[in-house]
Amino acid sequence: MRPLLMLFASLLLANQADAQEHTLTIASQIPEGSPSMTLFHGWASQLEQHTRGQVKVEFLPAGVAGDDRDVVRKIRLATVSGATVSGGGLSLISGDLLIVETPLMIADDKELDYVRTQLDAELRKKFEQRGYVLLLWTDVGPVHLFSRPPIMSKANLSRTKLWMPIDDPIGRAWAKQVDPTNAMGLGVPDVLPSLQTELITAFFAPPTQVNSLHWSSKVKFMLSTPIGYSIGATIVAKKDFDRIPGDLQEVVLADSRALETSLRKQVRDDNARALRVMQAAGIQVIEAPDELVAKLDADATLMRTALEGSVYTREFRERIEGVIVEYRARRSRRAGSSEEPPPVPRAQVESLPVSPPTATPTTPAVPSIEDLMNQATDSYAHEDYAAARASAQRAIALGATASKIWRIIGASSCFLKDKEGARKAWNRIEASDRQFLNYVCVVRNGIDLQ
Repeated sequence: MRPLLMLFASLLLANQADAQEHTLTIASQIPEGSPSMTLFHGWASQLEQHTRGQVKVEFLPAGVAGDDRDVVRKIRLATVSGATVSGGGLSLISGDLLIVETPLMIADDKELDYVRTQLDAELRKKFEQRGYVLLLWTDVGPVHLFSRPPIMSKANLSRTKLWMPIDDPIGRAWAKQVDPTNAMGLGVPDVLPSLQTELITAFFAPPTQVNSLHWSSKVKFMLSTPIGYSIGATIVAKKDFDRIPGDLQEVVLADSRALETSLRKQVRDDNARALRVMQAAGIQVIEAPDELVAKLDADATLMRTALEGSVYTREFRERIEGVIVEYRARRSRRAGSSEEPPPVPRAQVESLPVSPPTATPTTPAVPSIEDLMNQATDSYAHEDYAAARASAQRAIALGATASKIWRIIGASSCFLKDKEGARKAWNRIEASDRQFLNYVCVVRNGIDLQ
């Protein structure tokens, strides 16, 4: 009997030891072997040591688990424990997290650090309310305007073909705001071939992304003024985190904060290094004229208000703006300046009188051609090609003749495998748009338009 009791006790202890081991599987877009990924591996080793082997981390690097949308879905399905995500992934959790990404909201990286430090508890609560735990911020870097022609005015920018990121609500809205006519909705994998064929000739992105994805070889100029900051975060499912004992949770969070400090420095060094590499290869950095910055700032102000309710809340936007005003005032006092701190851009449209509705409650307003073209562009950017084509066809029925509207019909028809509809659009568009339609139909969908 005694040997049986000893065997039972040893099995019980073994099961308890096994139950104390917690493995977090974290997906990431960061390439294996990169300086940032090396830091993550060091964090995992340190975490295992500090928890005496009770918490382990395994990585799925270099996008092997998919893009932001894929990994957020896999976290919800419990396929992975967590992920490093950028703005597109954060938007699937809470749009309030993206307010600091809006153009010309944040002046520099020190301001970004201050805002997140002051709002740390509130930001973490937003993650937890959606079923996630924030381990650390993993930013991408400052966003600059890169272009094939030099951009010295808003008119210059309007004549480019600007990339519109389809998976990032802030980037998508910004591209439409500054270049509503020519903004081109594309996924990240389509950017390089589109630059090669000049389907797009300008884009907003951080230097590390531009250099690592070889986009820099297809442009010649970069505006020196950062338009914004691309943020990211490493998150885990709250249900997975809650399985870890409370004392070990504190170790995980403490080690994560240490990694965040190291990673922040690494990312900022990487962006500075990427810029030097691109300059050595021929990229020219040009100063943004004050008039251009002022017009972009006005566009950003309008965009911030337009996104309230659909992407983030007005209350949290104003909360962040208040922290920025506080920081700038403190910085001004430290510098011994008597000048007022620069104001945070506010939506000018808030002070405009609202016109009373002209339509009666029983008579719905008829959308204008411009409204329908915007609907078509939105639907196409969201890959709802049937809705995009329907809106574009309604615009044509109202008298629209622009080549752009036929371009949307043609491209949507190709994605819907409607060869005749695509050919009809091909015959209506201008020669400058045929290259784009040929790319979408022939290269992306295997439909010959000739």
